[in-house]
Amino acid sequence: METLKIKWRCRAGVAFTADSGNGVQLQLADGFFGQPVRPQLAPLVLELNNGVSEGELAAAVSDDYTALALLFRLLNQLRGQGLLAAEVHGPTGPLATLRPLSGQFTLPPEIATLPGQGRWRLSRFASLRREDEQWVLECTEAACDVLIEDPAVLPALADAANVPAKPASPWAQFMGLLADQGFLDVAGHEEVAAQRSWTFQDRLFHVSSRRPETYADGLRQSDERAGLVFPSAIRPAHPGETIQCPKVVHATSGSLADVMERRRSFRAMGESPVNLPTVATLLYRSVRVTRQLSNGFLLRPYPSGGAMHELEFYLAVRECEGLEPGFYHYRSHVHELTRLTGSGAAPAAAAMIEHCAMAWNKPDGPPQCLIVIATRHQRVACKYRSRAYRLSLMSAGAVLQNFYLVAADLGLHGCAAGTGRPDLFVQATGLSTWEETSIGEFGFGNAPPAADAGVSVP
Repeated sequence: METLKIKWRCRAGVAFTADSGNGVQLQLADGFFGQPVRPQLAPLVLELNNGVSEGELAAAVSDDYTALALLFRLLNQLRGQGLLAAEVHGPTGPLATLRPLSGQFTLPPEIATLPGQGRWRLSRFASLRREDEQWVLECTEAACDVLIEDPAVLPALADAANVPAKPASPWAQFMGLLADQGFLDVAGHEEVAAQRSWTFQDRLFHVSSRRPETYADGLRQSDERAGLVFPSAIRPAHPGETIQCPKVVHATSGSLADVMERRRSFRAMGESPVNLPTVATLLYRSVRVTRQLSNGFLLRPYPSGGAMHELEFYLAVRECEGLEPGFYHYRSHVHELTRLTGSGAAPAAAAMIEHCAMAWNKPDGPPQCLIVIATRHQRVACKYRSRAYRLSLMSAGAVLQNFYLVAADLGLHGCAAGTGRPDLFVQATGLSTWEETSIGEFGFGNAPPAADAGVSVP
């Protein structure tokens, strides 16, 4: 009976080498690590460089139960660290390679017993992407990804429900293996309400940015970081007119407890426009650079992963005493505004403010000013890679709380916007979204008279 065969092999960037003491060393991208093993096991461990099945390993030491236990303990350690990949071989050669993404990755002991019922369908949380010249199948619910070695796998995935339902069929076994890992669902399976509440993109972002790192992640990320250069901590100035912000005088402020109790999402704007000193105070107290460290990092009044402080702050102005309508960049290390003078800046600023009003469900009540939070993704990605965007969003959340609290202390009305327009940010700045993109907005302005303040949202 033809069945699939699983071989375990060191992942790219990982290898075992013999040492002078008849043992082995584990070679990673950043050095060597001694791996003490019995001399008789060293040749078997070295076989992991080329691929070897558990059955072949077990047969080689079948008469020594202690050696067998030590060998499989080492295998489990390497798999838990994501350093070994599982090559799936069919009758004509390799079909795919399963690469662990977490220590939860396991394979069923008997591939041949997996159900080959021929009623599979690809999970809606699975996706197919290119990696160099090969295809990779991923799924948020799987503890591995699948590097496809045989192009015949692709049409089989698309037609999974029609794979012959013979348990002895290698294709049926392969589909059963993918189903066991979470890549396939049983056709006609009904999702529970909690599962239906998740969209593909939300689930992908959640799982990929929360998964614990393995040694293999560090190897992959080192490769991906190759050639990347940390952008400067201080963003180069935009061309345009420079406006020196008024010096901030620290007046008496409410207690933290008092300000937090008074914080609300106020969307009603007053008739009198906010002025430049107030805008400058809001920016200064919330996001200014408080210190430039000698190692090139920054300190600001909010947390940032690794003190990267990749966030930049822009101001779209509809009405403000002391500022013309338009789009401005806040140079937080010198407390200045630069007015962007490109032909698309002012129209884009007006459209951003209009969009904020729509997001507030107040199309006739736009904010007087809108702070746009942008991220220079490369700066944080150079260090944190797969967690970079999540860290930027976490920092942006802390910044929004700063805006809320300082606005409350200054007696302003303000509210974050639930959606934004990165395309308008491109129009205003002329920047590629790969380089810098907007990730959050906060609209604000002077409060109306108390009687007209309207209902707040906690």
